[in-house]
Amino acid sequence: MRCTPLAFLVLIAATSPLQAQNVRRHECAEIVEQYSLTMCFRRVATGVDARLDTLLAQLRIVLPSPAFDSLQVVQEQWRNYSRAHCVWEPSFYDGGTIAPMIEWGCISNLTAERIGQLKHFLCEGHGMTGPCRESRRYDALPRP
Repeated sequence: MRCTPLAFLVLIAATSPLQAQNVRRHECAEIVEQYSLTMCFRRVATGVDARLDTLLAQLRIVLPSPAFDSLQVVQEQWRNYSRAHCVWEPSFYDGGTIAPMIEWGCISNLTAERIGQLKHFLCEGHGMTGPCRESRRYDALPRP
């Protein structure tokens, strides 16, 4: 399936407002061939997931042990939710070549949202004083 960059952006915007934002932040928006789009979204999702793992490793160092232990329980629940949601979301395109791209986009977006939720716990007062240098390291999505 071939799709123009404009049609691609319209399609992504229809699936999730955050997906449309993220597409503008990486080079996948310039790709027009479906397989290449899917692989690009996969690379982005993998990169965002690696960023989440790095953030969790930093949180292990800065959070008190009981708080991090609780986070691990919550994080496992979040991962289960995100997996289930990102299998459900592309089910509307079952059998279509766009379904895997929608799944990777979902994974990327939910993971980026999760980073946004957790990064402030790196800061003084666990974000009560606003963003800090460490949390700002997680502001930009990786680029494929």
